[in-house]
Amino acid sequence: MYGLGAEMMGPPVDPNQPVSGPDVQQQIADVWSYLWEGPGAGGTVVQQAAPPPPSQLISGIPNSSLALGAGVVFLGMAFLKGRR
Repeated sequence: MYGLGAEMMGPPVDPNQPVSGPDVQQQIADVWSYLWEGPGAGGTVVQQAAPPPPSQLISGIPNSSLALGAGVVFLGMAFLKGRR
């Protein structure tokens, strides 16, 4: 075969020879052996430390409450300024 894409199809095949496809059972066996015997297998559990809690601006008050309070103050000031 000649022309565009012929190099991607590989070398010409003899039509008198039986076609041998990939061994699917061997590929599946390779994947299973990698999963059971590969890196990370064997039941080894790696423990990781929990991330530190987020820092607080004021001790004892969560940042979400501070943000909510700041929003209420901002809306209150905007409301009072609009009434003038």
